[in-house]
Amino acid sequence: MVQLKNTFGIPKDDRIASVIEASVIMRRGWGITEFTLAAEGYCSIAPAETSGKDLAQLFAQRNSPVTECISFVHLKSDDHIFVAMPYQVQLGRKVNFGDALWFDGGKVMRDIEYPAALKASLRLETALIDDSLNRETYFGTLASAVMHCGFEIFYRDDI
Repeated sequence: MVQLKNTFGIPKDDRIASVIEASVIMRRGWGITEFTLAAEGYCSIAPAETSGKDLAQLFAQRNSPVTECISFVHLKSDDHIFVAMPYQVQLGRKVNFGDALWFDGGKVMRDIEYPAALKASLRLETALIDDSLNRETYFGTLASAVMHCGFEIFYRDDI
């Protein structure tokens, strides 16, 4: 599992470059075959009505079709799925989740560059791990490279 650090202070183009670099390292070094991207943000219950509009501004309006959500994009080299789980935070820190929304991600996602970068890396050939290498050193070096790209990383090298 990897998580980009300090995302608010980094320009979007630099974040995309970091995602590209880290995804190539993970694909080539670990042989990753699928990615799942999770994010928190806004989603529209009426995407046709809100297309091209600022969802954060719409969210602040009364009776808005925009709600906060947790979204997931699952990517394989030949397939993808986009799911948004809308929610509302109530008094007392209670969270009410709505029904999951399933979309063709390419049609409704605003920041398509991130999943596109991850999906493109899945088309790369994977490197063969030299059995003479120490696994701890090999995977530790990969993890350091991913951290150098601006990510926190949590991994296991025993699977």
